[in-house]
Amino acid sequence: MPYAISRAVVSWGLSPTAFMTIVIVFYLLLGMFMDAFSIMITTIPVILPVVKALHIDLVWFGVVAVVLTEAGLISPPFGLNLFVIQGIREQHAGQKQRGTIRDVYIGVLPFFAMMLVLIVLLMAFPQIARWLPTTMMGH
Repeated sequence: MPYAISRAVVSWGLSPTAFMTIVIVFYLLLGMFMDAFSIMITTIPVILPVVKALHIDLVWFGVVAVVLTEAGLISPPFGLNLFVIQGIREQHAGQKQRGTIRDVYIGVLPFFAMMLVLIVLLMAFPQIARWLPTTMMGH
């Protein structure tokens, strides 16, 4: 099934940038409803053959996929980690100090915005994803 889907997607004639734009939106939406492990387990077998067929760097894709997965988990309004944070706040705050989920949304926005900036930077300068592995390996 994954290879049939990848052949269909490749037949659409999408550029790597167009394909990755679709993947970015897809992962951010999935992150609102699924945890990171579930996202990776269900999507990578389907997406990876397309990534290979479009000759997208696999290390770069792995970095982008992890960043997207984590960004999806904190993306308002349904990011799963937002509700975890709210639950922890309710357990440890007094009755009068307990805030609303809106407070969590506002608090997470700078972090979400920075993750989006990172995704844009990775799209514009893919060598960023390769810099650290190359540096650590001494090449």
